[in-house]
This record gives sequence, structure tokens and C-alpha cells, in this order.
Amino acid sequence: MRTDKSINTHAQQVQALCLQVARQAAEEAAVLGLCAEGQLQAALSAIEMLDPESADNSQCHRK
Repeated sequence: MRTDKSINTHAQQVQALCLQVARQAAEEAAVLGLCAEGQLQAALSAIEMLDPESADNSQCHRK
């Protein structure tokens, strides 16, 4: 059973993971020449493909 502290820690890990993959996807999209809207869509798509449980391992795993 998770405690409030472990839930908060997990939430912070998931948040950090979301930011990491979003930034990486947006950067890759920019390198490919996508416009700002395309970069945003790439970032959002990367977040949608995340496996939130991977935050426990501090690794990025996409579904």
C-alpha cells in the first residue's frame, strides 16, 4: 500500500517523465522542420504513449 509520501513521490516522477519525453519529442520535431503546432502535437503524442509505471524505474518506456 502506498503512503501519501510515496504517492507524491510517484506523481513527481511521472510529472518529470512527462516533461522529459515532451521536450525530447518537441526538439526532435523541430529538427525535422515541423512548425510550432507540429512540435506541440509531437510532445502531446509522446506523453500519451508513456507508460506511467516506467517512472518507478526512472526510464522512459513508451507503450
